[in-house]
Amino acid sequence: MSTPQPTSAEAQARSFDMFSVPPTCFDDPHHWLRMLREYDPIHANGDGTALLTRYGDVRKSS
Repeated sequence: MSTPQPTSAEAQARSFDMFSVPPTCFDDPHHWLRMLREYDPIHANGDGTALLTRYGDVRKSS
C-alpha cells in the first residue's frame, strides 16, 4: 500500500516559511491561514518556534 501524496494546498502549508512569506500571502493572508489551519495547524518554523493557527491551540498554550 502506498502513502498518499500531499495535495498542493497541503504541500504549500507544510512548506510555509514565516521568515520568507510568499508575496501572495500579503494579497490574501486568509487563504494561507486557512491552508495552515487545515493541513499544518501547529506549524514548525525554521528557528524552532511554532506558528499556531487554531484558537484552541493558542488557548492551550497559554
